[in-house]
Parts: sequence; C-alpha cells; structure tokens
Amino acid sequence: MRPGPAKLAVALLSLASAPLLARAAGAAPPDAGDVRARALELLGGIDRPVGAEPFRALGPDGEAALEDIALSPELPLYRARAVDALALLRSPRAGPVLRRLAEDAAEPRVVRRAAVRGLGRLAGPADAPRALEPFLARDRDPAVRAAAADALASAAPRASCGAIRVQALKEDPAARAGFRRALAACERRR
Repeated sequence: MRPGPAKLAVALLSLASAPLLARAAGAAPPDAGDVRARALELLGGIDRPVGAEPFRALGPDGEAALEDIALSPELPLYRARAVDALALLRSPRAGPVLRRLAEDAAEPRVVRRAAVRGLGRLAGPADAPRALEPFLARDRDPAVRAAAADALASAAPRASCGAIRVQALKEDPAARAGFRRALAACERRR
C-alpha cells in the first residue's frame, strides 16, 4: 500500500529536517544537515539517473549521509537510490550496509533488490557467485531472487549462468518472468 501524497511529503520533510534540528541542538557538525539535504535532493531526481560525480561532490560526509538515508525507516525509494549510490561510489561502508539490507526480509522489496544489485557491483566477477548465489537459490522473495539473477548475469556470467538457468526452471511461471533479463544476458554471452 502506497502512502498518499500528503503522508509522503511529511515523511520527506521529517527525513530532510532531522539533521537540521540536530544541528540546531548542537548534535551534528555544522554542515551535516546540508550534506544530507543535498544528498536527498540528488536522490529525488526523477528525470535521469545521477552518476557518481555529484555524490562524490558531497565531500567526506556524503557517504555517511547516504548510509544514514539507506538505513532510515522511511521512504523506500529514496533508500533504494541511496543504496545504489553507495554501490556506485564503491564506498568502503557499502558492503556491510548492503549485506544487512539484502538479508533482512522485513526490509521493503525495492530496498532489498537494490542491495542485492549493489552487492553484485561491489563483489565483481570473482566474488559475485559466493556473495549472491544464496539470494538466488534460497531467498523467499521471488523479486529478490530475480535481482540476484540480474546481478550475477551482469557481474559473473561465465560462473553463474548455469545456476541462473537452473533456478529459473524451479520458479513458478509468474516468478520466472522476473528472470527474463538475466536469461537474455546469459544467452548473449554464450
């Protein structure tokens, strides 16, 4: 169930203003609220994807702001985009955050899918099968299994396409549709 526009606006305002209130109380460095607000602004862009450079331009506090947003309890789409940004930046902080979010079945699906994709980006060809095959074969959510298939087909197709094909055959027809992109990628790499 999606929140209405008013509830979404209140949630965004509270997410963006929390650091400003903390700064006013003396609990945060002078520019932490500004960095977080700028990060939220970048994450809120809907016209085109944002590359790594604008996130790098946030400076040393940018990764902490992105991590904080990714782990916040509200606004799953912003959280998923923060996860994507952490993986894009290849932040040293990203691995543990992404693993935690991917493994937590209580997290929103969009956040878990982004975390699984990000783990594939961080792992690279050598480590992607070890990092992602548990999600491919054992996760309860078919959308997360499909995200793992996509990430594996992208990061380590030679080592993973066999496992992707096997898992796709195990899926019920509705869930199997989520594997189309990964299976197509595997076919192109044959």
